[in-house]
Amino acid sequence: MSKRFSAIKLAISLLVAVSLCSCSHSHEMLWWNMMESHAEFQRVNESVLVRRISSSRNDSMIAALSDPAIAYLETKEAALFDGAKLKDPRNEEHLNPEENKFYDPNLASDILIGDDPAKPAQHKNSAEAFRLFLDAHKRALEKTSGMIEGDLDIFLFTHYELVDPSGTLNYWANVHFYHVPVATAIERLTRMKIAVRLMEHHALQFCPTTAPLPGSLQHAL
Repeated sequence: MSKRFSAIKLAISLLVAVSLCSCSHSHEMLWWNMMESHAEFQRVNESVLVRRISSSRNDSMIAALSDPAIAYLETKEAALFDGAKLKDPRNEEHLNPEENKFYDPNLASDILIGDDPAKPAQHKNSAEAFRLFLDAHKRALEKTSGMIEGDLDIFLFTHYELVDPSGTLNYWANVHFYHVPVATAIERLTRMKIAVRLMEHHALQFCPTTAPLPGSLQHAL
């Protein structure tokens, strides 16, 4: 009986160890996804800013739309770091991927969604607020560059709501940010910044001075 009990204890210990190892690996992946999206944004951002050197009047008008959109999204990233009482580690030499708050699935929901996912929060830092902002930005960019409405939908699907097989309507904000770790929410915000820069460059294809798409942007697409 004693041997059997010892075997059970050993099996449970191994199961817990495997579970902890798996959790740690999962956390590490979330962390590096967040870090890599930031590095990718920096590459795309630099390519687009270099393109502006030979800008025309239309280019400047497009840039005047895109820069505030980037700044707006960065305030949302900051709101997540502040709300979780975390320091932004993405440009630091000494990183701490073990900080548990980065993997808390409730913090981002509380900040961006609110208590009731059926009624997404409407405050200035809510996901619903910047969904509306990004959709308005996309339409303004299409209009300024002379594009057809909907041409930039490939980059931002902000006007879509998703209905699951049960018939439940899932709001855009919930699809992207409900019950996701803080690191994942920050990564998704960074991906939206990348989308804003890609939209800017795509819109510039309609301007007469536009240069070919840089290789780094080709890769990002």
